[in-house]
Amino acid sequence: MNFNLSPNEIRFLKYFTMPFSSVPRYNVTVSVLENKFLLSEEHVELILKSLIDKGLVENYLLYDNAYTITALGEEALTQLSYDLRSKILWSVVIPIIISTITAYITARLAS
Repeated sequence: MNFNLSPNEIRFLKYFTMPFSSVPRYNVTVSVLENKFLLSEEHVELILKSLIDKGLVENYLLYDNAYTITALGEEALTQLSYDLRSKILWSVVIPIIISTITAYITARLAS
């Protein structure tokens, strides 16, 4: 599934889970996001509205003006992680393997 997220939306979405885990953060307020990302309240609310419209974030039921990540948001983070691993594989690992094979063939032909 293609989510087409902006860099700020990705940063916000990553903040809704605990570092190095997939445990969601609950009760994330607009003021917390303002202080964390040094953005204005209007900008934070605009990004949150976009994430809510995409179904990645929802209002947290116990508190007013608090948000939490949805299952779809967690799926989006998993997809982003997979895309990063795929990019690293195709831009670093595969070229190293190909250059090693090429160097080996060239050395064999030269001798």
